[in-house]
Amino acid sequence: MEGLSLDPRMLYKEIKLKSNPVKKTNQQFDALLKSSLSKTAKKEKLKKVCTAMESIFINQMLKSMRKNVQRSDLIKKSTGEDIFQDMLYNEYSQKMAESGDFGIGKLLYKSLDSYI
Repeated sequence: MEGLSLDPRMLYKEIKLKSNPVKKTNQQFDALLKSSLSKTAKKEKLKKVCTAMESIFINQMLKSMRKNVQRSDLIKKSTGEDIFQDMLYNEYSQKMAESGDFGIGKLLYKSLDSYI
């Protein structure tokens, strides 16, 4: 095992490439439509999927906002900091979506509710 070294940056990129939340949410919605659950259970699951989609949108918005923040060279940026910030913004976006203040999830729910 001496010659084997793991680069955390490569692991981080692999994890990032493997997890495609938009595709996962689309698969959840398709499975929801095909499932044999009651109408109220389907509506509850639809709310969860819409909240997840809103969370993804908010996460993308926060990432683009973070890219525009100017950083100084006083403190060097590390891979660990990138991973931590991604995890932190994931939590922020989930909490923001759960609060329902943006309203994107509610709009999605209203537009998709008629298909159930």
